[in-house]
Parts: sequence; C-alpha cells; structure tokens
Amino acid sequence: MKDYKTRYCQKADENPFLPAHEVVKEVLLDDICTCLIPPGERLKEAQVAQQFGVSRTTVRRAFESLLAEDWLVHNGKQGVKVTPLSMKQYKEMIELRACLDSFAARMAAVRRSSKALSELQRHIRLSEDAGYLEHYRADVAFHRAIYYAAGNSYLTDIYEHISFDLSRVKSYITGGDLMPEDKRQIIAEHTAIFEAIKNRNGKEAFLLSQRHAKMVLTGTVSCAFEHNEGG
Repeated sequence: MKDYKTRYCQKADENPFLPAHEVVKEVLLDDICTCLIPPGERLKEAQVAQQFGVSRTTVRRAFESLLAEDWLVHNGKQGVKVTPLSMKQYKEMIELRACLDSFAARMAAVRRSSKALSELQRHIRLSEDAGYLEHYRADVAFHRAIYYAAGNSYLTDIYEHISFDLSRVKSYITGGDLMPEDKRQIIAEHTAIFEAIKNRNGKEAFLLSQRHAKMVLTGTVSCAFEHNEGG
C-alpha cells in the first residue's frame, strides 16, 4: 500500500497547484490516520525522500507541517516519530464522539433531505463488499454525511477538526483489518441509524448512534492496546 512514488504522482495530478511538500504531507497523513504508519514509528528523512522520489528539503517541510499539527513529535537525535496513542486518549475521544454523533444523528433525523438520505444509503452500499481500506473510507463518509445532514455549521466544523484523530484511533484498534463479523455488525448498525434518520425518529437515531460509538469500548480494545504497546 505504501508505494509512495505512485501515490505522490496521483495526489499531485489531483491538485497540480499543491506544493510538493503538501503532497508528501497528505500522503503521509493518510497512512498515519489509517495506522499503516503506526503510532511511535520513527520516520527517517532520507528514507522517506527516497521512497517519494523527492528532495530531503521537501520531506523536511512536510515533517515540519506534521509536527506543527501534532501528528509527529521530535525523537531526540533520531529525528521524528509518529505521535503515540494511549488508552486514555482513545477513551476520551470515544466519549466525545458518542456525544457528538448522537446529537448529529438526532438533528439529521429532523433536518435531513432526500439527497442526504441517498448519500447515506450509498455509503452503506459501498461498504458492503469492500476491502478494509474501502470499507474504512465508506465508514468515515457515512458519519461525515450525518453531520452535514444535521445542518449545523458549528457541528460540522467540530467534526472536521477531530475527524483525523477519530480515524487514527479507530484504525489503531482494528489493526488495519476487520473480522467479517465485525464488519457485518458495523453495517447493520449503520443501516439501523439510517432507517431511524429516514423515519425522522430523532430519539432512536440518538440512542443508536450513541451505542454505536461506545460499542468499541470493550475488553477487545484494551487487549489491542496491550498488544500494540507491548510489542
């Protein structure tokens, strides 16, 4: 998946006006958020430059931007590393998401348009036969669509501000993969939330979204952190 030269060219073609260091930053950020580059992993300037086929100056500027946004931290004389995650951070993020997701779903049930419903349904369909990465993207898009269907610009601003953090902690727990039964459960819960929003049942949408956000706070999550932090 890393194939940085190809992905660099694709990203640059998508936005030819984006500076080279911003292209490198966006590709690296994709991998940090999906934990293809896991928390705590050291990044070497020379190695990354070679992988992307760009200058070390370009990589250095990308690193500086990621450092400024707290995606990377200084690692003494060893350069930089991906900012570590803790179980405490994860729990706090899920607590926040449970509050925001449920509120957004309740508002979406009141304000949703036919276009918003079609978009939500499309993201569910896309996730059904998808591999991990495609399912992950459809999952993110489904939840983002609920926030926008809620029709509150402040709420969407908050979501966009924390969306990368949400993505990273979720990917860290799943380890870049999902068991078939977990995927089926997620799709079933998304479908139930969609139906509640479609039927303008704000209370049901609120409760289902709250439960969906909190379901991952199980022993499995604790075990995942113990495994990842213990090597």
